[in-house]
Amino acid sequence: MEKIDPAALKKIAAYASRETGDARKAAELPTKAVQVAEDTSGHLGLEEVDLAEHRLEVDKTMELIQPLAVQQRLALQACYCLLAKGSRKITTGQSYDAYKGLCKTQLTRPLTQRRFCDMISFLDLYGLINARVVSMGRYGKTREIMGSLHDRVVGSLIER
Repeated sequence: MEKIDPAALKKIAAYASRETGDARKAAELPTKAVQVAEDTSGHLGLEEVDLAEHRLEVDKTMELIQPLAVQQRLALQACYCLLAKGSRKITTGQSYDAYKGLCKTQLTRPLTQRRFCDMISFLDLYGLINARVVSMGRYGKTREIMGSLHDRVVGSLIER
């Protein structure tokens, strides 16, 4: 018992209780925390629990991205390629242009801008991006797209 900090167990219980109440999900965190502890210090403390929680979040995000259709993945890649160049916010027009460029390199026919905007809404719904509708006055409306993924996930997404 000396290899496990009692505060770490309390933190695991707190993280697990805020989940949906599914016992399988509650068991994921201690399992991942023990793996992190074995890989690092051999002691299960608060830092290992925090790192395990972060890794689980990244894993869950990757599980959301893997089954995306080709067009959806290209739309997501286009958004994060632009955001990686230093922009904090991009518009749907900018991301659609980047998407068309990605489609050319992948030898895939791009969808219309209307369908692309539907995909942006889908990606926003799943929390892969943050897209908020902004009124441009008499020039219409657009969406401002901001990133919401961890850097590790973005790195693996962009290099594909």
